[in-house]
Amino acid sequence: MAISFDVQSGVITGIFDGASDEDIKRLLSNLNAVSSDSIRHPLLIPQILLSQLIIYYNQMWRDLGSQLWDMERRVSITRGEVDTDPWSWEYDKIRNITKAVHYLKTGMTYSERRLSFALNLARSLQQNADTAIAHLKINNPKSVDVITDMLKEKLQNYIWSLENQVHQMTCMQARSQGLLNIVSHPQGRHILKRGQWR
Repeated sequence: MAISFDVQSGVITGIFDGASDEDIKRLLSNLNAVSSDSIRHPLLIPQILLSQLIIYYNQMWRDLGSQLWDMERRVSITRGEVDTDPWSWEYDKIRNITKAVHYLKTGMTYSERRLSFALNLARSLQQNADTAIAHLKINNPKSVDVITDMLKEKLQNYIWSLENQVHQMTCMQARSQGLLNIVSHPQGRHILKRGQWR
């Protein structure tokens, strides 16, 4: 993704590599809902794109969390589940869940990287907001300030949301490692039976 803003004309141009038709429709729908005063603000399109990334990444880590919980349930390390003894399972069943956890951990790693990218983008937009709009304040400083303040507030909320999501992903990584330790560790049966993972 690359976006540029022409100071003289107020025109924003960009390249969206890998954007689907649905992504473009969603962007255009968001732009159509914006007031005419805001439409030429240089932070508007980056902020809309960031919000779309946050929605997509949020769903991604939630899906991974559901898969992790399901695996924890199958091994009986979640609350309220009937005890099971994964070490009485056949070799293929243990092998399959171990592979599934490794696959899940790979997804979490990529998801954490994407969340970190979105967080850094939000911070960068917020830090450069005043510089990005300095030339717009010449003609209509009050209007620009109001719009900029609104966008900066949204960016701050995005930052808090993304920081929370990164933290959630870090916790999920730790849980998945614990699950992997239980399934693959020779002493895992004793750890599980002593209730240390409940």
